[in-house]
Amino acid sequence: MSGHTREMHMTAPFFGREPSPKAYVYSSAHATWSAHELHLLHKGLTQYTADEHDNVTRYIKIAATIPGKCIRDVAVKVRSMQVSQEKMAEPPSKRPKMEHADVHAVVSCEDQIKHSLQTNVSVINTMRANLATGDLDDNVQLMAQFRDSCHSIFKKLHTVCSAVPPLQIKIDTSLIPLHMRSPSNQDDV
Repeated sequence: MSGHTREMHMTAPFFGREPSPKAYVYSSAHATWSAHELHLLHKGLTQYTADEHDNVTRYIKIAATIPGKCIRDVAVKVRSMQVSQEKMAEPPSKRPKMEHADVHAVVSCEDQIKHSLQTNVSVINTMRANLATGDLDDNVQLMAQFRDSCHSIFKKLHTVCSAVPPLQIKIDTSLIPLHMRSPSNQDDV
């Protein structure tokens, strides 16, 4: 009997309402936005104008159209867009010298990083298969490809997250022959 009471207590509605499985309690203030989500955000901002709706209502309605984004995500993104527009509206003398990158450029950079990481996973799996079959010589070129891809990823990450200091990582290239080592790529990233 006590088992049933406990089960009923655990499934009892909170304040007379059942919890929504799609409701988000909180979200990251620095949520990443895909190009499709940004399109839905801009579409929602034009559909629900500030003249017709207060900000909270707008953000609620817009968040309902974007899967995976909560009201807070929408509000933070809209506010950051407003701040960047205000900075761009300042006279050039007051404007900081480093301008913000275009949102689409950041998204494409994130896509490039994602693609490079997926390529690295494929390279590692190929190297693992070569080790299993004894084709060790085939891994030399793959190690060089992996190293170059890592350098590229670290450079792109620094452009996306310029506030984060560069990662001090050393990639061991001792097994790669000297003629395959690129002089432009240093071992310290």
